Amino acid sequence: TATLNGFPLEIVNGFMPSDKIKLKGDIIGDIDIYKILQKPYFTSSVAINSLKLNDMLLGTLGVYSTYDPLNQDITLKSTLVNDGKNILSINDGTIKLKTGENGFDIKADVDGLDLSVFEKMANPVFTNLKGKAYGKFQLDGSFKDPHINCNLNLKNAGLRLDYLNAYFNFEMGTKEIIINNNEIKIP
Repeated sequence: TATLNGFPLEIVNGFMPSDKIKLKGDIIGDIDIYKILQKPYFTSSVAINSLKLNDMLLGTLGVYSTYDPLNQDITLKSTLVNDGKNILSINDGTIKLKTGENGFDIKADVDGLDLSVFEKMANPVFTNLKGKAYGKFQLDGSFKDPHINCNLNLKNAGLRLDYLNAYFNFEMGTKEIIINNNEIKIP
């Protein structure tokens, strides 16, 4: 068992391919490794306290995962909590590592995710992002050809399209934005 107690998440920033994503927080929890001399597998139960993305506080992220050496996959359960509310939940995700079958099968519920967290990634096309997102997110497909499907409802949302120097507000009622690999449909 490896016990983490305040391990700095910032260490991973050195491995990121871009400066558009900077992570901060303290990792606590346990990582257990079994059958090291045979077919090793692991389980983890960790939390990232005070998780920040680009200096914006997201909350506390809990991650529970297990590696299965027979199927060569990682099962994943994760919850992002902010002010006592689950704003992002993955209840039954899988990352497949087996050659020829690699890929994702991850479904997430989004319940009040602050859109401004994406501003640094959307810049310079979009700036001044605001509002909250609610809905479903799905990632499947292979590592080389991932598929994203997302149905989101935005509340009190807005953004600036810098090319036009125009600000747009979104109040969607019950309508949803549909996002996939090929398009973004705004009702």
